[in-house]
Amino acid sequence: MTHHLVCMTIDTDPDGSCGKTINRNARSWRSLELAFVIPEELGQAIGGRYAPITWFVRADGQLRYWYGTSAYLLHEYGKDWRREAHRGSEIAWHPHLYRVRPRTKKAVLIDEPLEACDELHAIWEELAAFSFKPLSFRNGEAWHHKETLAAIETFGITCDSSAVPGRQGADGHPMDWMGAPTTPYHPAPEDIRRPGSIRSLLEVPMSTWAIQAPWDNKPITRYINPAVHEALFLEALERLRREQACAPEGLRLWVLVMHPEEIEPSMKPDGFISHTPYAVFNNMRRLIESFERENETWEWSTLRSAAARWREQPGAPT
Repeated sequence: MTHHLVCMTIDTDPDGSCGKTINRNARSWRSLELAFVIPEELGQAIGGRYAPITWFVRADGQLRYWYGTSAYLLHEYGKDWRREAHRGSEIAWHPHLYRVRPRTKKAVLIDEPLEACDELHAIWEELAAFSFKPLSFRNGEAWHHKETLAAIETFGITCDSSAVPGRQGADGHPMDWMGAPTTPYHPAPEDIRRPGSIRSLLEVPMSTWAIQAPWDNKPITRYINPAVHEALFLEALERLRREQACAPEGLRLWVLVMHPEEIEPSMKPDGFISHTPYAVFNNMRRLIESFERENETWEWSTLRSAAARWREQPGAPT
C-alpha cells in the first residue's frame, strides 16, 4: 500500500518577484493577506479539515536594508504566524541572499560561498534575538553550496527543501541539482546533489514533474505548483501518475510549492499561472482523487513532520 504525505508549501516572496521574469527589488506583500485563507479553505474543499501549510517566511538582509530588521515579516504578520502555528502549520525560513549595489540600488545574488555563509550567520543572529528557531529551510532561488548547507545545519536546521531535482541555473546562476534524488536524502558533504552518510540534516526536494508552459517547445522539469492553470496541471499529473504506476509501494512525499501572488487576480493574462485560489483547490482535489482511485491512503503534512516520518520509514522511489 502506498501512503502519500501531501506537503503544501508557500514561499512568502513579494508581489512581482515570481513568474517568468524575476524582480529582485519587489517589495509589496499585498497578496500575502489573501494567502492566509488557503489552509482553512483548502481543508474545507478536500477532506473537511484544516490543511496545515509550511510557510517559508522571507527573513534576510534585503528586508533589513528596507525595514531595519531581517525579521520584518515575522514582526509585521506576527499574529498570523502565531495563529497558523497554533493550528498546526509550520513556520519555516526562506532567505534570499542579496547585496545591494550602492549606485543603482539593484539587488544582486550573494553566491560566493564564504560571503553567503557570513550573511546567513548575520541573519541567524537577528532571528535568534527575535526567538525564531525554525527547523525547515529553503534558500531563495533554490540553490546551495556545500558550505551554505553545512552552515544552516550548525543552526539546528534539520530539513532543507531547496533542491529542484533535474534543474540547473542559466547564465552562471548557482542553482545546480542535476542528478539529485527526487526523494529525501542525506546530502554528501562534498557533493550535496548525492546521497551520503546519515547526518542531522535531511534534504527534502521539491516535487517535480514535466509540464509545458505556453512558451515551451516541449514539457520541461519544474517543481509542482498547484497554482498553474487546471488543464496544464491535469495533463502533467496524468503523465506523472502513469510513470509512478509501476513504482514500489511505500511512503511517498509530495512537496508542492506556490507563492501568494499566484492566487491574486492579475490584469495581465498569464498562460501558465491561474491567479485564482479556486484553481489551487481544484488542482489539489484532482491530486487527491488520483490517490483514491488507486485505493491509496493520504494525509496532509508539514515538511518538518514529513521529514521525521521519512527518517523512521524511508519510502518508495518516485
